[in-house]
Amino acid sequence: MSNSFNLIMNNNNVEQVSGFYNQLRYKFINGSFTVKDNMKLQLVSAQIPYSFFNIAQNLNNVSFNLLWPKGSGFVTYYIVVPDGFYSYTDFSNYINFYCKTNGLYLLDNNSNIINFISIQSNPTYYSIQLNLSVIPISVPSGWTNPASLQLPTVAQTPRIQILNNKLQNYLGLTSGFYSPIVPQTSSYLVLSNIVPKSSSTNSIVLRCNLINNGISVPGDILDSFGIFNTPFGNNINYASQLNDKKTTIKPGTYNDMVINLTNENGDPLQNRDPNILINLLITTE
Repeated sequence: MSNSFNLIMNNNNVEQVSGFYNQLRYKFINGSFTVKDNMKLQLVSAQIPYSFFNIAQNLNNVSFNLLWPKGSGFVTYYIVVPDGFYSYTDFSNYINFYCKTNGLYLLDNNSNIINFISIQSNPTYYSIQLNLSVIPISVPSGWTNPASLQLPTVAQTPRIQILNNKLQNYLGLTSGFYSPIVPQTSSYLVLSNIVPKSSSTNSIVLRCNLINNGISVPGDILDSFGIFNTPFGNNINYASQLNDKKTTIKPGTYNDMVINLTNENGDPLQNRDPNILINLLITTE
């Protein structure tokens, strides 16, 4: 005779670990629960808010140097991007917001801001494209210089210095200077020289203290699922399509069941929203 036990874990079960909501603990209502030899556990469904950033201090990918031509030399600006979830357009917009805030811009004859730096996705080459435009030695006819920007003595592009941090992964550019040290007197374009990773998390892995999975490392993996096309800020919804997707659990007596959420690399999920719902099924066979 088979029996089944349905367990629901929600935000009442969520625990905060190192500032993130990536652990859930279910305390068995009778104080303990005895797992027998023929019991298995299955993830039925999960709903997890997509609330983990792709640019953040704790990911070590927020900073780079901007070298701006000024007179006969350069001024270096150390830029720290605020924590958040950034598309490449968003990232490019922040650079230009920084430049506007620091007076590093000109206006064209229609009073539009001239941006000398842009970053965009290039799906044809599976790359990120960095574009740098030439800063002139004098204000072109019809343009204005409202911030009194000191122009270079040699027309050239600004430079981006990618530091030795994880921003390399996000942009797909190894550490170094872009453009080269030799002044670029025409627009400069460079594509990623390593595969860019727009997110630190592509899939969610659930680990459970009851699991005894003898052929995987680590041996406590319950299930995993991808984020697919879920937009940031929405719920990641997963429903198991396999009735036999059951995993053996270790015999013994337990006071609680603990679920830990990680990414595909085993790093704790840096989830900022505790409104999680997980549906589990324990069966005997």
